[in-house]
Amino acid sequence: MDQLCAEATLRDFARSPKLLIADVEDYFCAELARAGNARGMEVTVASNVSEATQLIETISPDYVVVDQRLPPDGACRVMQSIASINRKVKCVVVTHYPSLACAVSAVKQGAWDYLAKPTSANIVLDSFANDFDDGAGMANAACKQPLSVDRLEWEHIHRVLALQNNNVSATARSLGMHRRTLQRKLAKYPPPR
Repeated sequence: MDQLCAEATLRDFARSPKLLIADVEDYFCAELARAGNARGMEVTVASNVSEATQLIETISPDYVVVDQRLPPDGACRVMQSIASINRKVKCVVVTHYPSLACAVSAVKQGAWDYLAKPTSANIVLDSFANDFDDGAGMANAACKQPLSVDRLEWEHIHRVLALQNNNVSATARSLGMHRRTLQRKLAKYPPPR
């Protein structure tokens, strides 16, 4: 009996941590998935609330990253699903439109952290490891490695492009830049930091 328990414990200890990403932004999901895989995590991506809640039940993730404005009704249902199934899951809420009221609400619902986009995948994944009992907390975690101006520009352009349904001309008008300039920027790889 003791040997059987020891083997089960070793299996649980040896398994890779599971990360669920619930976000509609493909480039953010891809970057976060790459970073998670590089850290030895099993990564799964969901693009809406119902898919995310199903995955929470089936794969039992250890970590969840969810966009606050995930369609159809935001991260609230995902957080409720996590709370009803397993309270040990660490959930980070990310958003383009941060506010103090939303941050407080997310933490009250059980969020481990609340981060404003644009943010790097490393900052998101590092936030799971941080212990915020020291009072320095979230501010130190977010300020460790600030994003470069080029990366911020790239993130902003892709967010506006997504809001304009990938219409390059409408995005260029929205950003106040020439369409050809925008096309050149879109053809480049994202800056690493």
